[in-house]
Amino acid sequence: MDLSTFNKQCYRTLVELSPVGMFYTDVQGLCLFANKRACEICGLNFAEIQGEGWANSLYPADKESALANWHEAVKRCLPFSAEFRFQTTHGKITWGYYQGIPDLSPSGIIQGYTGTITDITHKKTLEEQHLATIALLKATEQNLIEAKEKLQLGLESAKIGVWTEDFVNNTAYWDQQTYQLFGITDVNIKPNYAFFLSCLHPADRAKIKYTTGIALANKTANFNHEYRVIHPNNDIRYLKEHSKVYYNNARKVIRSIGVVWDITDAKENELRLRQNQIEIADTARKSAMGEIASGLAHELNQPLTVIATYAQLCVSQLTKTQPLSNKLTEALEQIVKQAERAGNIIHRIKDITKQKVVYYEPTQLDTLITEAIEFLRYELTEELPKITLEFDQNLLLIYVDRIQLQQVIINLIRNSIEALQEINKSSKKIHVRTFLENNKTAITIADNGAGIPNDLQRRIFEPYFTTKKKGFGIGLAICRSIIESHGGQLVLCHSNHNKGTCFKLTLPL
Repeated sequence: MDLSTFNKQCYRTLVELSPVGMFYTDVQGLCLFANKRACEICGLNFAEIQGEGWANSLYPADKESALANWHEAVKRCLPFSAEFRFQTTHGKITWGYYQGIPDLSPSGIIQGYTGTITDITHKKTLEEQHLATIALLKATEQNLIEAKEKLQLGLESAKIGVWTEDFVNNTAYWDQQTYQLFGITDVNIKPNYAFFLSCLHPADRAKIKYTTGIALANKTANFNHEYRVIHPNNDIRYLKEHSKVYYNNARKVIRSIGVVWDITDAKENELRLRQNQIEIADTARKSAMGEIASGLAHELNQPLTVIATYAQLCVSQLTKTQPLSNKLTEALEQIVKQAERAGNIIHRIKDITKQKVVYYEPTQLDTLITEAIEFLRYELTEELPKITLEFDQNLLLIYVDRIQLQQVIINLIRNSIEALQEINKSSKKIHVRTFLENNKTAITIADNGAGIPNDLQRRIFEPYFTTKKKGFGIGLAICRSIIESHGGQLVLCHSNHNKGTCFKLTLPL
């Protein structure tokens, strides 16, 4: 075998064993030769890849651009390189990197192209995964930015401050809202725990320091504080904070984070509710005293009158028959005087207990009723039954003594609650409604309790009459007295056995 033949055989063997696809085409792009690897990448056999066969295996979306680039390279007699996909008849897709250089005759005329095809499917897959990962990271970063912005917007809207504390380095971070809540205008001040304590009301510092120390000693992860701060203008604000503490493996505290917000309005509302409670209780006590005094005056005045009358009769009858001694006459006259004096004292006590200052003010009924229900929630230990409210939003303000009218609403709702004691919890219902009736403001309070027996309904407003085992029998009498003093009426609308009771009160506009 001559050297030329040997070289050709070696070349042919290398071409067939090459891990890279090799090909040769004419100037029209018709395939004249392709090695085994080129056929595998295109998903064709040697016969199928010949001529235009290789172009028919191009991925439909890539075919037009691939052929256009090919023809442009041929037209300009330039090297050609591109990345495009092949698709087999079974749908398998392979990415190929195509490189070709022009085959020129000795006179410089292009005769065809010699080139290679490299399978870059794995590379493309990694690139796609990398791009997908980058896109996911960007989307995640954007989501985090948006989440942070939303959180910041929410905190700012709710006026909630955020802080962190580094116990190792004795440093802290406060956001701008925290500085504002503590009344600090200079945000360049570097806060720490000592600075925090100095901002507190002097009366709260020891308590906060003690409770914080106990929480940290017990390795508490979460705890809350309420305290007061004094602003530079001497304005006292109530703040509440919730914090989370982090410990290292040795269970030593290393840092904490927390939020703080202003609860001054809530505290003031709580104080107003307590004051309202005291005023209502005082009004109820005075009203009860008035009703008791009225009852006592009514019950005692009659026998005292009889005593005085009989004493006068004795004096009159005895002086007709025989002269009386001065001592006996004086004694009888004293009986008359003291009986009259006792009657006057009783009437005076009645008048004193009835004397009370009434404050009439414009009042929104739905607000008054809602506050009364909140008062009951605060006062009663057990959970209130379901109370539905039906307010007429067109009602105008009415002029009433707010405390007295709340006392009436509270008493009537409390009566309904007591009437529901024997009812299953899920079935208990109280309905409060406001509406306009005959140019008067009306309120009805209805329940689905046991009801009031028919033979007792006519007596429920009488002083000292009660259907309760521990009742005094003056609650409804006081309620009617208050409503009538406002120029209104309190009546029993209906009460049926096991179907409930409904009271209605009306007040002038």
